[in-house]
Amino acid sequence: MNEIAFDKLRGCRTNAVGTIGFKNIRLKLCRSLSINKKQCMDLLKYFEIIGKIEFVRQKGVRIIDTSMRAK
Repeated sequence: MNEIAFDKLRGCRTNAVGTIGFKNIRLKLCRSLSINKKQCMDLLKYFEIIGKIEFVRQKGVRIIDTSMRAK
């Protein structure tokens, strides 16, 4: 289920710097997965813990490009 949710998140529209707004996230994830706002935020926090996204203060989240990470 988490991979499906991450694929849905990846499909959200981003702004010029790659940030996905919270409104777009809630519209996409809450509607397609039938979850509420708290469950959506818990899912985003999980993605942050495992290193797939980073939170952008007061804006939304940004997906971390794992291919560009230093080894």
